[in-house]
Amino acid sequence: MRKLLTGLIAVLGMAATSPAFAGTNNAVFVSGAGTDTGICNDKSVACRTLAYAYSQTTTSSPVFIFVLDPDLAGPLTITKPTYILGLSPGSALAVQSGDMFTVAAGTSDPVTIIGLQLVTLPGSQNNALNIQSAGTVTLDHVSISGFGNAAINLVPTAGSVRLTVKSGFIHDNLNGVLLGSNGGSSHLKMFDSIVLSNTNAGVAVTGSGNNALFSNTQLLGSTYALELLSGAQATSYGNNVITNGNAPTQVLPLQ
Repeated sequence: MRKLLTGLIAVLGMAATSPAFAGTNNAVFVSGAGTDTGICNDKSVACRTLAYAYSQTTTSSPVFIFVLDPDLAGPLTITKPTYILGLSPGSALAVQSGDMFTVAAGTSDPVTIIGLQLVTLPGSQNNALNIQSAGTVTLDHVSISGFGNAAINLVPTAGSVRLTVKSGFIHDNLNGVLLGSNGGSSHLKMFDSIVLSNTNAGVAVTGSGNNALFSNTQLLGSTYALELLSGAQATSYGNNVITNGNAPTQVLPLQ
């Protein structure tokens, strides 16, 4: 996993500087100081909102979105392979209402978010990610807080969506991660992460065929740190902290 993400960051770095990427206009830039004009394919002509920048990309894929600095940039509906990368320490994206990201990509498409803080204005009843369809969704070093429904709401309408959270900090939402199904299936792998002080559930999985796996992760400070409903499964590799709620259905030793 580490090698995969390191390689991805290298590719994203090339996309940020390479004329070849800019020429295809599949690499776009977003900034709080930007304006929604032009094609957003250089730092000097960054756009303000995710939706406008995304609309300037060509139909070929994948799409690379580079976030230069904190910005009230949401919401965005993702419909194709997409990589979103924060380019500066503390890069943050905020949304005023609705979902920050609605993921409605193809059932084999990858969606990846690296190095961002996702926040919302107080009182917004929404999700940071509302995942309806994709092949894989990967979050690496992403912090999510303040959302009125869930940090991540994964209820696929089709296909099998595999969600990976690496080095995440999910805190002070109504719910942390909600997994269910509405015609598809949902699968979570969470590594080296903290899920803290989410009001209802830290991680909740509903439905037979939907499952979660945890390694070196702490689920703390919610009414249900882990909640398993209607035949859902969860595997713990034995180096996690899960303070309350349901016990994992399988506990495995470290190898």
